[in-house]
Amino acid sequence: MHADTFFAGCRAHKVCQDYSRASNLIPNRSYAIVSDGCSSSPDTDFGARFLTLAAARDLFRSPNFYPEDIITKAATFLIPPLVPECLDATLLIARETPEGVDVHVAGDGFVIARTRNLPDRQVPGCSHLLTYEFDFRGAPAYLSYLLDSGRRETYLKEGYGVRTIRAWSLWQDREPSLLSLHSDNPFTGEADYPSGHLGGMGPFFTHTFPRETYDLVVICTDGAGAFQHKETFEPVSFGKVLYHLTAFPSFTGEFVTRRVRKFLTKECTELGWVQNDDLAVGAIYLGDTP
Repeated sequence: MHADTFFAGCRAHKVCQDYSRASNLIPNRSYAIVSDGCSSSPDTDFGARFLTLAAARDLFRSPNFYPEDIITKAATFLIPPLVPECLDATLLIARETPEGVDVHVAGDGFVIARTRNLPDRQVPGCSHLLTYEFDFRGAPAYLSYLLDSGRRETYLKEGYGVRTIRAWSLWQDREPSLLSLHSDNPFTGEADYPSGHLGGMGPFFTHTFPRETYDLVVICTDGAGAFQHKETFEPVSFGKVLYHLTAFPSFTGEFVTRRVRKFLTKECTELGWVQNDDLAVGAIYLGDTP
């Protein structure tokens, strides 16, 4: 079992507003966390770090942890001139459990789980990726809104808050195949699916990937969906990007760092792809490592 993360800025931002953190210190309790600060709010590079550190501190202190606790503890790091709006950031958490990997998602981004080698694989020698895409139409329901009911009400009155959850099936060299489409509102409780169907409602989307079915779980900020072709300016399919980001040749050491760095510095140049947003990637591998 092993975990690692990596984050990188893009030319569009003077300061990288994504952050990530991983730990393998406790046997069978590894974790990976990524966070993406809002580009239109002040100092969210700090906020992304505060949220990540608050989540990491509480991750295994009790069987359950709650978004309200995380954002409240993150707010204790605020020292003027930092303001509460600097906590406008997404938070994606993967933590290893005896059953597999639990994921908790507040905001937008991607969660990818690789199916273990199965006898009925559709493409020999190719991995199958179950992918959840979380979409808020560019205005995520940040945990920071839990600190200020006025900001939260304004956000909802402006027509934001609907979380679209798409489940995709990804195979190499194929376009993503849509498996399901659901939506809810983390703040109002409105949903088009039965309670508990997708891990419950609220600021956190939660789901467990059992270790007998999946050997790799990857979390990405929404920067994975912000690549385009340099010459034509056409967007690159997020499925193609995710396949590159999860094509780990090994799982020892800083395996995420090596893969993502090579993708951004070498492979994107060869493919003619341009990175248009900050990117953070984290992963937990449940297989055996040499």
